Amino acid sequence: MATGMLPADGELRLGPVALPAGRQIASILSGDPVAWATIQDVPDAGRVWAALCDARQQTGLVPFLLAGLDATTTRPWDSGEFEPPADTAELDHIDAADVLKERWDGEMYEVDDPGEAEDPEFVAYIEAAIAPFSRQFPGLAPASGQQLDPGHLGDVLGSLPAARVGLVSATRPADVLPLIGRTASDQFADALPVAADRAGFQHLVAEVSLGRAGIVLGLECSRLARDSADWQQLVKICAHADTLILDEDGLYDPAIFNDRVLLGLSAPA
Repeated sequence: MATGMLPADGELRLGPVALPAGRQIASILSGDPVAWATIQDVPDAGRVWAALCDARQQTGLVPFLLAGLDATTTRPWDSGEFEPPADTAELDHIDAADVLKERWDGEMYEVDDPGEAEDPEFVAYIEAAIAPFSRQFPGLAPASGQQLDPGHLGDVLGSLPAARVGLVSATRPADVLPLIGRTASDQFADALPVAADRAGFQHLVAEVSLGRAGIVLGLECSRLARDSADWQQLVKICAHADTLILDEDGLYDPAIFNDRVLLGLSAPA
């Protein structure tokens, strides 16, 4: 198989990694294949993903674990609900901090112009929800060059549940969403801002995994944990790293079963 070419339907071996039967995933709009994915969940999916990441330079394929629009992965993967691919060259001109600030301001303010008058009750609600922090966007945390401890990383990867494994022909992970035509958000017309945003989320996961984040702040965290596979994994990592989660409804310790239930996770972390 040539480097960067999507595998054919069937079982697959990439270097030391053997994957069960999979098939190409095609867009219903164009009929063109956008990814390859296993048909069934793969055990020890975290470590399988890591091994495929290590082989990415040789294969030209970026691995990912499938998450669906509901309790299954039928949508969008088996239904082919993908938009036309976006030009990944534009991604280099998008600042993740600008994307996050726009989304932050959309949650923190009910008016577009900061000079406009706001409903005092709304202001009081937001300020109480995020206290002791202010409504001003805090910016991105500084990048860290520290490597993840191999043993700690292995524990985190091993904690991930079985999942379908996907592959996309891409030169870098950030290009995956634009190339398959998946926005993963109803706030954006295409996947480019979401792809830029992913870098910030990946940084957050790394900081929690390193044990350098004592608490994760967010809005509607329980809804996110129910609706987002990424957040479900983050909650599990927080449990292993003794990191708390705070939103407008309260403070959660993901290591405690009752708090995981409140966050929409009933299974043990």
